[in-house]
Amino acid sequence: MGLGLRPLLKPKTKDLRTKAKHQGNYMQNLLQDIRFGLRMLLKSPSVSIIATIALALGIGANTAIFSVVNAVLLRPLPFPQPDSLYSVFETDQQRGYKSGSHSYPNFFDLREQNTSFERIASYYSSDFILTGTGEPARLQGAVVTADLFPLLGIAPLHGRAFVADEDKPATTGRVVILSQQLFQRRFNSDQSLLNRTITLNGNPFTVVGVMPATFEFPIQNEPVDLWTTIAGDAAGKSPVTGQRGAHFLRVIGRLKSGVTQEQAQSEVQAIAARLEQQYPDQNTNKSLRVESALAAMVGDVRPALFVLLGAVACVLLIACANVANLLLARATSRHKEMAIRAALGASRMRVIRQLLTESVLLSLVGGAVGLLLAVWWSDLLVALGKEDIPRAVHVAIDWRVLGFTVAISVLTGLIFGLVPAFHSSKSELVDSLKEGGRGTGEGARRNAIRSVLVVAELAMAVVLLVCAGLLIQSLWRLRNVNSGLNPENVLTFNLALPEVKYDYNRQSQFFADLKSRLESAPGVQSASSIYPLPLSGERFSISFQIEGRPVPEKDEPSGDFFTTGVGYFRTMGIPIIRGRDFNETDRHGSTPAIIITDTFARQYFPNEDPIGKRFQP
Repeated sequence: MGLGLRPLLKPKTKDLRTKAKHQGNYMQNLLQDIRFGLRMLLKSPSVSIIATIALALGIGANTAIFSVVNAVLLRPLPFPQPDSLYSVFETDQQRGYKSGSHSYPNFFDLREQNTSFERIASYYSSDFILTGTGEPARLQGAVVTADLFPLLGIAPLHGRAFVADEDKPATTGRVVILSQQLFQRRFNSDQSLLNRTITLNGNPFTVVGVMPATFEFPIQNEPVDLWTTIAGDAAGKSPVTGQRGAHFLRVIGRLKSGVTQEQAQSEVQAIAARLEQQYPDQNTNKSLRVESALAAMVGDVRPALFVLLGAVACVLLIACANVANLLLARATSRHKEMAIRAALGASRMRVIRQLLTESVLLSLVGGAVGLLLAVWWSDLLVALGKEDIPRAVHVAIDWRVLGFTVAISVLTGLIFGLVPAFHSSKSELVDSLKEGGRGTGEGARRNAIRSVLVVAELAMAVVLLVCAGLLIQSLWRLRNVNSGLNPENVLTFNLALPEVKYDYNRQSQFFADLKSRLESAPGVQSASSIYPLPLSGERFSISFQIEGRPVPEKDEPSGDFFTTGVGYFRTMGIPIIRGRDFNETDRHGSTPAIIITDTFARQYFPNEDPIGKRFQP
């Protein structure tokens, strides 16, 4: 048996040695191709520079857009098991839109009745005024239910998370968790601050924790400074936690293991149907929809980014056609070189590999330059679209973007190098070595290939120009849409007064004094106030009953409304086509006055004068 094993082992050892030898030869040939390719690029600097610029523009544009796509669409949410996180939206079946806003009672019912979610929490953004520690500061905060941090799977860096009892009305103070950035910036990372109180909106809040620097929620371009519980909303004579008609909450949940999105959707729809039957005045035509938390955050940006990525891909294809034409033109001066290679025994595949190596080297150089351009372009995209692109602050050149750049550079080199490589390797040995060079038949074939590339390049360029023209026309029309107000030379700022210190009368007096002082400032023609700010995306809706036209509460019409100060319409250049503007007599305690739009008047008071008509919110 021993003698029989030796012959069997020898061929295997020989195969391994042969394989290793082939691998060594392959690597040696590849290094030779790379060195020769670099010499050829340096030998034709004008062609190399032009090709590098064309490729850098195409690859750089693709890398810049991909960096945005990566940050917005591909990067998972920064929480453990992000795929199990889902947002629950409220939908209006009659109007066919997704509002996303829940009321506290509806949320409480959803939390108690569902069996699909491991945990479910509500939240909304709110501003806070920090006082008592140096200069007052306006902070971005979030009011959340106590389940939020365990749901997200993130523990505080210092201190502890909220507990369920801290959602209840507080008698001696409320609790707050700070971001690490605020903890460092305002309190010098003093850990003795834990379990001490700070003053927010004139109320004492006990600091119970500090979140890690990497934690962010809600995920938005403006970082959140602090989180507090719903204890403040649960306090008072008429707590908002008991108002079923006050819809302003966002809801997020983590599905239980083994529960699918479809199962959760079916359950929340059944819960919404029960709530509609129990509370028809507030929940008629309202349902619920479950969406991936990432998809819900991205919203309508996804198709726009993919369209933009497709557009820059066309730019890269145009660059490939340009470079392929350059290489075909350069191939004319290299036909004798290819013929000599063939005469010396080089196979056609060996010549193709050499030429493709040169193309890939050229594209890698273009990719390196394009990466530098992408860094600048991505910063420009973030600066221009920070308000419209979610997670824009996370756009960066990371390992995924670098991998994309390398991959697209290699792929680009193969795309624009294949046609010139196959064409140049197809050498007629005898004719090429003659003094006259290539024959007319081969020249005609080369010209035909170049013509096809030119036609493809022009076709893509025309498509891009048409699309760009349509986009520019759309943007021009959007800029010239009459919004009903004149934004020229208008400056805005936000101002919030703590209710603890400023009751309604003191707030009214404060804003009246502020308006007077602003109007007396040099260069100011007029000043006023409004909430929410027009065109900001914020909206408040109210249902109403028109006097003399009673309808069931569930069928009440509704509309958006703004609260304005005296002189707002004059300040914004909005003409009043009928009736009068607000004046100083329209104060708290007097008969409420309202100004409606012309569209509202035509809809609810057709063929009659709306002045003097009355309705009850």
